[in-house]
Amino acid sequence: MKIILDYLDNKRPYDDTLELHLQSFSLFPHFWQNTSGFEMLKSRGLETISNEILRTEITYLYDNDYELMKTWEREILDFINIYVYKEEFSKFLTKNSKTVPKNYELLIEDTHFREIVSKNSSLFKYIYNRYFSATLKRAIDLNKRVNTEINQLE
Repeated sequence: MKIILDYLDNKRPYDDTLELHLQSFSLFPHFWQNTSGFEMLKSRGLETISNEILRTEITYLYDNDYELMKTWEREILDFINIYVYKEEFSKFLTKNSKTVPKNYELLIEDTHFREIVSKNSSLFKYIYNRYFSATLKRAIDLNKRVNTEINQLE
């Protein structure tokens, strides 16, 4: 989105790089988690973890934080696909096998398009900083504490 805004703000000539970034505008990093270890732990019984605080935090991470991240991902992608692409971008872009401006000169001058890109950029940045990076930090911290607990038990 920063690159798209750079093209528009600086009235850079259209090229394949812009096309690539216009196509990737609808992409959002997908959240994927490996739950096999947690599922195995649940099947054996969460009480296997003697440290009640760790047990609670692990369960919260998988059942709440990760579920919230998947929900945010679905909502963001729905918003992009329904609102941004179908309702807004379709006014400005042709999206077949390529995403290209219908009229690049008009697109550069269109403040509404620039505003859409800018607001989406702000929204993604907020969601990433508020939810995704916080969950990642909690997961890394929890992993360290679990490893410390394991080392103490050995």
